Amino acid sequence: SERARQFMGEFSALDSNGDGGITKDEADAARQRLENGFNKAAVGDQAGAAQEEAGLAEMKEHRKDA
Repeated sequence: SERARQFMGEFSALDSNGDGGITKDEADAARQRLENGFNKAAVGDQAGAAQEEAGLAEMKEHRKDA
């Protein structure tokens, strides 16, 4: 179903190392990105965007190391 495909897409976006599961580090990183997004929306400043960018860069670096 379409909803199942959406769910799998959302799940795979959280699985930064591609192992098929969500580790505590991956969950923490996703939570931090979500909080940063809320902060950025509430404050509307560049600091929130910079924190989000740094978090994404960290996830990409972590994925390369795995």
